[in-house]
Amino acid sequence: MSSPFPSVDVARPSRALRVGLLSVLILSFVVLGVHAQSARGSRSTEPNFKVAIIGDQGSGGNAEAVLRLIRDERADMVLHVGDFDYQDNPARWDAAITAILGADFPYFGAIGNHDVDRWSGGGGYQARLRQRLQRIAGATCTGDLGVKSSCRYRGLFFILSGAGTMGSGHEAYIRQQLEADRSTWRIGAWHKNQQEMQVGGKKSEVGWGPYDACRDLGAIIATGHEHSYSRTKTLIDFRNPRVDPGWPDPDRLRVASGATFAIVSGLGGRSIRQQQRCLSGCDEWAKIYTSDQGAQYGATFIEFNVNGDPNAARGYFKNIRGQIIDRFTITAGARVMADTGRPPIDVSEESPPAIMRDMEEQGDALPRSATPPPTRRPTPPAPRRSSPPTPRRPVPVDGCLVSRDRWQGAGLPSQNGTFSIAFDMIPDRAPINAITGLSLGRADDYDDLAASVRFNPEGLIDARDGLRFAAQTSIAYEPGARYHVRMVVRVPEQTYDVYVTAPDGPERAIALGHAFRSEAGDVGALNHWAVFARDGSHEVCDFSGP
Repeated sequence: MSSPFPSVDVARPSRALRVGLLSVLILSFVVLGVHAQSARGSRSTEPNFKVAIIGDQGSGGNAEAVLRLIRDERADMVLHVGDFDYQDNPARWDAAITAILGADFPYFGAIGNHDVDRWSGGGGYQARLRQRLQRIAGATCTGDLGVKSSCRYRGLFFILSGAGTMGSGHEAYIRQQLEADRSTWRIGAWHKNQQEMQVGGKKSEVGWGPYDACRDLGAIIATGHEHSYSRTKTLIDFRNPRVDPGWPDPDRLRVASGATFAIVSGLGGRSIRQQQRCLSGCDEWAKIYTSDQGAQYGATFIEFNVNGDPNAARGYFKNIRGQIIDRFTITAGARVMADTGRPPIDVSEESPPAIMRDMEEQGDALPRSATPPPTRRPTPPAPRRSSPPTPRRPVPVDGCLVSRDRWQGAGLPSQNGTFSIAFDMIPDRAPINAITGLSLGRADDYDDLAASVRFNPEGLIDARDGLRFAAQTSIAYEPGARYHVRMVVRVPEQTYDVYVTAPDGPERAIALGHAFRSEAGDVGALNHWAVFARDGSHEVCDFSGP
């Protein structure tokens, strides 16, 4: 039967037209998806938003030079990953920042172990950070600021954690905050490290939980504590370091669910330490910058939302001599990286010579390398310690404190004038490498001890004098013998004397007018004493002081 309607020939659309229509349809879905994601709160930072990351600052010329570098690089904010002035003087620390960066400059900080004693209270570091926060337009922070807190500023979401230093439950808090956030760029910041996530002599004090939380949820990890700079490649496993096979390039990084990288930025001005791990190279590290590589003080800079790409960032480490030591690009998410460009390398100056250290830090004379080590997988690393999240308090044994391979000590009334202390030292064997000394705040490295006396690896007793150890008189020590030590300390002059009485012998001077250790030469007071043994052990008994 014929149709009642006339036959009409309809031209089929060309293949090009069909492809074009399909492309428009797909693009519409993508745009709708982006808007839906935006509605959930996902967003990047403001364009070209630059963050400076520093730790282990100290006070004086080096710390001030780093602050001037941050100012000259036109950073939009500072993220300070703990250990402020090392002098327990929050007012003076804050005044130094104000003098260079300004009273309203966005300055955020997480607690470090050298900040604990003056952290709380009306005039403490936390109060100073809160006061700054109130002056920063557009910045918001919730929680216990610097200990268990999360902040937003100009599109950046960051967590300030006391993991390993103060408080507990940090992994759960970090996960909770990151899961609730939809920002493109996030940073998890805390002070201390796991041993495998630094290249110096630090032990594992954080636990893997905070690292895993940031990796699982795609947040950059920023730490300090070890006084050097180091940066990993993109890692998908921190406990047994494993580089992301899809992003193996050391200078092209990504952050996404299951993958991120870690930075140790500990060259804020206090001191510079030597490399002790990965001397033969470790595949997980993209850059290592310690005294072995002639390191100078400086800061890490990361600029987010660059070249009009909200998912692209670029980073670099620059020292106070103007040299860019490391440079890298970062992509947020799983897509192919955009070309974000890189800061130029300044090769106008030669790298400074490596800083030499004495037998104190060398132990068994570990080899050094003058240049960064090759990136190859080493032999299996030393076994990891299972450490509590907070430092252990030393337990005296019969009135004595026994040194171990972990720093221990106790407080004493703060002294800013001339004072004397006395104690007995007993080595467990000879020779050993064990030290007793005075510091401002808790000591966790040799650099913290302004004045110290040591059972040295040559079997003699000596004392620190500026950059080296020395002794006025040669006194050999024997296992189990008790040596009485008297120290006269002059804080204003930054000098001290040490007198030692061996068993059945007269008191003899081994140090007269010795200078405070160079890295601690700017302290204005001393309020702690500490013991540590790199090799062997010793007891310190009958400590008496002011």
